[in-house]
Amino acid sequence: MHFSSKYIIQFIGLTALFFNQLVFADSFGIKLNEEMAEFSISGDNQNLMEGSSGSLNFFYNEDKDYAGSLYLGVNGNPTGVGNFRLGIGAKFTGIYSDRLDDQFFALGIGGQASLTLKTTYPMSIVFEVNYAPDITTSKDMSSLIESTARIEVQIISKAKAFAGYRNYEFEHSKNNASTDYELDDNIHVGVLLEF
Repeated sequence: MHFSSKYIIQFIGLTALFFNQLVFADSFGIKLNEEMAEFSISGDNQNLMEGSSGSLNFFYNEDKDYAGSLYLGVNGNPTGVGNFRLGIGAKFTGIYSDRLDDQFFALGIGGQASLTLKTTYPMSIVFEVNYAPDITTSKDMSSLIESTARIEVQIISKAKAFAGYRNYEFEHSKNNASTDYELDDNIHVGVLLEF
């Protein structure tokens, strides 16, 4: 059983209305390569819950695929490990694919792990994965997976630069046939600006 588009649209609307109250944006990010661009605003709200964080993202690629996503989660340091952080949360994604002339929605869970290295310029190694199975996707989408590995470098106190690799794809099933569609499968560079 898939989500009804009517309820998904209502969920997006309510989330957008309360996004500013739930998560206070304090950074803006840009991620680019030759075939795609992604823009994000993110932040945390310690008043809501210790370690709470969120992001609102917009993605597009040269195949005219568009994706908007909202991530809400928590993160923190495991006991006794100061330079290591873990995070877990939920990610809601809406996708329009020009190749399929269709739109899809997915609700998935995700995790993040980062290790900060003490170097001249603080550096972090970050791994992220988000997964939505068939049961929490709409229409003919069977699954959605996004996995990322990157290195971040703190250039100045309010700016980070990063480079990494991401695989971002969904499985489309129709008439007993399944096809994988890649939204992104490439190296990227980006910046994260704090304000």
